[in-house]
Amino acid sequence: MSKKLSVAVSAAIIAGTMGTSYISVLANPLPGSTYSVTSRIPGYMDSVNASRMINSVTTYQAGNYYVYKVHQGMINISKATNAPGIWINPTQNSGGSAPVITAPAPAVPAPVPPAAVTTMKTTANLNMRTGPSTSYASVSVIPKGATVTLLESRGDWKKVSYNGKTGWSSGRYLTAASTSAPVNPPAAPAPAVPGISGAVYQTIGNLYMRSGPAKTYSSVMVLPAGAKVALVEDGGEWKKVTYNGRTGWSSGKYLKLIQAAAPAPVETPAPVEPAPAPPVEETTPPPAEVTPEPVPTPAPAPVLVQKKVTNSLNMRSGAGTQHPSIMVLPTGAVVDVIGVSGKWFNIVYQGKTGWSSGDYLTEVIAVKKVLNVPYHSQLTPVYAPVGCEATALLMGLQ
Repeated sequence: MSKKLSVAVSAAIIAGTMGTSYISVLANPLPGSTYSVTSRIPGYMDSVNASRMINSVTTYQAGNYYVYKVHQGMINISKATNAPGIWINPTQNSGGSAPVITAPAPAVPAPVPPAAVTTMKTTANLNMRTGPSTSYASVSVIPKGATVTLLESRGDWKKVSYNGKTGWSSGRYLTAASTSAPVNPPAAPAPAVPGISGAVYQTIGNLYMRSGPAKTYSSVMVLPAGAKVALVEDGGEWKKVTYNGRTGWSSGKYLKLIQAAAPAPVETPAPVEPAPAPPVEETTPPPAEVTPEPVPTPAPAPVLVQKKVTNSLNMRSGAGTQHPSIMVLPTGAVVDVIGVSGKWFNIVYQGKTGWSSGDYLTEVIAVKKVLNVPYHSQLTPVYAPVGCEATALLMGLQ
């Protein structure tokens, strides 16, 4: 049989080595070939372990996968096209039943840019994804009412451009906006760093990248200290990473997480794709209320009274010893009281006003002022002060 054949029925040959018949790709399959897993089966790091069914490193769930490579009846399958995955032994698929390897679909011609640039509007907050399905990762969230440029249509999915980014969004939440004259389509963005989780690690020293998740596997290369690698698969103690176009396994003990995977918005069956939670408004707490120190309220001014100083006493500029002294009142001095604040008295003495402690002031029981006014009567007998007598009395009172 010619080696140029890409697909052949090899039941007779393989039955002698594998114990069952199945359809196998003898040469490298065309990119895009699919393989159907009908039950949960183990995955192996290489075809040798797969053929011996030892040292499994993961498991595959039932579903359709892309074929990356076939070697001696063992198949390397992956969820991504043209990307290396994990090896399986097809005899373990549904207890050894014949697997189904589907020939790749005809190559899809490169999409022809539309004759005119069509713009569309989002009817809700909408995910832009890396491919035309909800199984692809989200690139960004396009806000409701945003205008996007239509680049390509594929069923219910539209390839659009928005704010310099290009991706796929569901056409159910896009409505036609306008059509303009033809223009050159924007260049496609550079592909992102390979990685299925979005997590990025950094090496904390020179570190081997190996062909499998153990020290027994051969070294692919040595990662330099401080290198940033993208996580492809998390195998616990060992991480499958990619660096400078190479993919392999490195010990997680010498990798430090510097960028966690960003969670994709939760898909719900609601007619509108869920919008990301709006940012929480940061609120500034109100300033703490400052309670001012209580200002002593002066008591109502009593009826004008006088007090006598019992000992030499400071007259101060305020009601308290913290205020400076204006003068010193001598013992026995009589002062006029014009106000009170607690035990402090607002007093007047010799034309000066200030405050003195009531501890050294005593009550003046009565005040009697004697006036020596000469009296000259011009009338005899004296019945009442009149004329000059009244004038003399007023002068004396003043």
